[in-house]
Amino acid sequence: MRLCHLHRYSILLLAALASPLAAQAVSQPAAVPSSIDVYLDCGFRCDEDFIHTEIAYVNWVRDRAVADVHVLVTTQNTGGGGTEFTFAFLGQRAFAGIGDTLHYVGAASATPDETRRGVTRMLAQGLVRFLARSSLAERIEISVKQPAGGAAVVTQTRHDPWNYWVFTTSLNGNADGDRNNKFMRLSGRFGASRITQRWKIQLSANENYNQSDFKIDSVTSTFIRRSYSFNELAVKSIGARWAVGWRSSLGSSTFENKRFSYSTMPAVEFDIFPYSESTRRMLTMQYAVGVEGFEYREETIYGKFHETRPLHTLSFTLSQNQPWGSVDLGLSSGQYLDATTKNYASLFGSMNVRLFKGFNLNLGGNYSAVHNQLYLSNRGATEQEILTQQRQLATNYQYFVFLGINYTFGSVFNNVVNPRFGREGGGTFFFF
Repeated sequence: MRLCHLHRYSILLLAALASPLAAQAVSQPAAVPSSIDVYLDCGFRCDEDFIHTEIAYVNWVRDRAVADVHVLVTTQNTGGGGTEFTFAFLGQRAFAGIGDTLHYVGAASATPDETRRGVTRMLAQGLVRFLARSSLAERIEISVKQPAGGAAVVTQTRHDPWNYWVFTTSLNGNADGDRNNKFMRLSGRFGASRITQRWKIQLSANENYNQSDFKIDSVTSTFIRRSYSFNELAVKSIGARWAVGWRSSLGSSTFENKRFSYSTMPAVEFDIFPYSESTRRMLTMQYAVGVEGFEYREETIYGKFHETRPLHTLSFTLSQNQPWGSVDLGLSSGQYLDATTKNYASLFGSMNVRLFKGFNLNLGGNYSAVHNQLYLSNRGATEQEILTQQRQLATNYQYFVFLGINYTFGSVFNNVVNPRFGREGGGTFFFF
């Protein structure tokens, strides 16, 4: 009997000691993130502008090392001719050890808009488990269909040590040839951009060098084509539909007989639709006026070694991404104010239309009426320069067109991925 009482007292003592510890654990819950930083590792396979617009309640970052969630997206062809997207959600930092893998199959007959909507929907679903562990959890609502006119949740602006500036640089080179001919190409680029809701600033510098060596009857001829350019764009948002900006450029081109050229043009743009709908539709009108100046390598057909001219331009652009397909159309024109006969006009466009299930029509091209070739050399071009395309020749028009169709039929249920013997077109080589 005494042992039973001792056992009972021991249990009560342990419970009394454990209670403060439990209370302390409850009173100090683990900290939860106020939002989540997401790094999307998808490359060209995803329409990132559309995704960022549709999923505006997370912070999209450009460095996976600082992300809370790293979303790795890979693709494989399915047996039905479609594309299987695999989303690996990899938790980091506060979410270390948490992960998930989801799959989405884009049908072969799907339009680009249908595919990007499916990809975006799958991304949103996979992020729910991480959002549920953040302070945004209480703001999550689950519904079969999003209410019409619902406002998107926008995260608070976070401190950015780079102040939104992004820099890119590249240097490329290649060479090929044989006993008689050699070709070498070098190119370099540096770019800087800062994009916010109020301002858009873009700077870029480009350099291109092409050398061709031809050996005919033991005689080697060398041709060099070189160009460089520096471009600047600064745009300020004014309301939901207006923007004002400034374009300027510096450059040089042996192909166009330009030792040095420059332009500076302030511009204004109006969008019929709000810019917030740009991933779905845009209809813009842009007008610019400014000056262009040239210093030529050789005297032009107009007897000029250098000149400066006032110029104005007008352009219209239409862009649509809908479930039936996509269309992009544009019309641009320019004219020198002191020589109105020196002008140009260009019409360009592309369309991807699903006429019926599995059948898609692709077409596009551009046509330009050219009457502004002030830079043509009075010397003309030799036969060798013409054949090797070292100089721009006189013309009053330029065009490019393409047309294509594709039709997919058969099973729409085969979503099996079988990577054995390599993917179709995947560049698998066999060495014997």
